[in-house]
Amino acid sequence: MAASYLPKPSNTCFHPLSPFLRLSLLLGIVLPSVFGGFYLAISAAEQGPFICTMSAPLPPAPAPFQAEESIDSREIFKVVEQMPLFPGAKCGDIKKYSKRRVCSDIAMLEYTYSHVKYPKEAREEGISGMSVVSFVVEKNGILSNIKVVRDPGAGLGDAAAKVVRQMRAENTRWEPGLQKGKPVRVQFNLPVKFKLVGQPVSFVAQNLIFCPLASQKTTS
Repeated sequence: MAASYLPKPSNTCFHPLSPFLRLSLLLGIVLPSVFGGFYLAISAAEQGPFICTMSAPLPPAPAPFQAEESIDSREIFKVVEQMPLFPGAKCGDIKKYSKRRVCSDIAMLEYTYSHVKYPKEAREEGISGMSVVSFVVEKNGILSNIKVVRDPGAGLGDAAAKVVRQMRAENTRWEPGLQKGKPVRVQFNLPVKFKLVGQPVSFVAQNLIFCPLASQKTTS
């Protein structure tokens, strides 16, 4: 029976009665290290059934690493699926977000009204108007980037900003905004409307906070 050396095939077949079966197995182990990886193959002309041994396939190449789509931790959103909420004392136990938000807005109104001071200069000069304070609610609920983006003058803008700075000084933790179920940084605008006409404070759907002169604190 003829034997020949062939380049390493993917399948190597041996006749079950071949006297070279053991030899081929031995040489199949020894020869690759000696003669560059050749196997002893049995001529296919030999009759009878064949036993085919297949070498284990190489494991597939690892797929290129693909980072899970994530939200840039530095990005500041203006609108998210769930906006940040002021931490009202009685709001945390409300499970439904829409109801918790109403509770939070009222709590923020009460906090602002109890801390804001109508500037003496504005009162004496008869100046009123709406101040808008912008700030960022971080992913951990802390406030940052506090700035006045609308100022009627006479200290009204700074008076509104002091309320937000007071929140930060007290380490008030807001409920962070959520996007795709994950906390994100959200820009929040707080409008505070100062009015010299004495009238009760009323809650407005747009989150406008009215601060009438009557029974208001004033800054010296």
